[in-house]
Amino acid sequence: YKSKIINNKFDIDYIPLHFTEINNIGKVSIYKLFKAVYYFFKIFFRLLVKKYDAIYFTLSPVSFSFYRDLLYVFILKLFKSNIIYHLHGKGIQEFSAKKPLNNYLYKFCFNNTKVIHLSKLLYYDIEKYVKKDDCFFLANGIDHKQKIKIDKKNKTINILYLSNLVKSKGFLDLLEAAKLLNKNYT
Repeated sequence: YKSKIINNKFDIDYIPLHFTEINNIGKVSIYKLFKAVYYFFKIFFRLLVKKYDAIYFTLSPVSFSFYRDLLYVFILKLFKSNIIYHLHGKGIQEFSAKKPLNNYLYKFCFNNTKVIHLSKLLYYDIEKYVKKDDCFFLANGIDHKQKIKIDKKNKTINILYLSNLVKSKGFLDLLEAAKLLNKNYT
């Protein structure tokens, strides 16, 4: 959002959705409820005063967060916005199978939208709701085939992990990679 290149070419407004601190992820609270309502009205009034060509939204794909995000999806669809979701997780196929209502909610949510997903390998998770032509793939991180150069003279390999410590964010994969690095480079 601080990029001069982007901001000189596009007129972009930002509403960062920040509901909680990391130690409260997955916990229900009155504070989070008030934040959700606050963002609901902030988005609503922003859409009342300005017409956007596109709206980029990092939709939570499952759990209570998905139901919360549906409030925002409803507003976006009410204003006939061009919606681009960026999915950073999976589980839609499984979550839609748990309750028949979820299937209808996903159909509503993904109808007439575009989706950015992390990998073509994850398309199976949303194929019931999104045509492949409406889906774009943009991986986070580096290409897994790319070699990482490590200075073997150093005894310690320094790694910074930036994410939540939940299984779906890959911290177990990082630990496995660290074991491989330890085996191959010590």
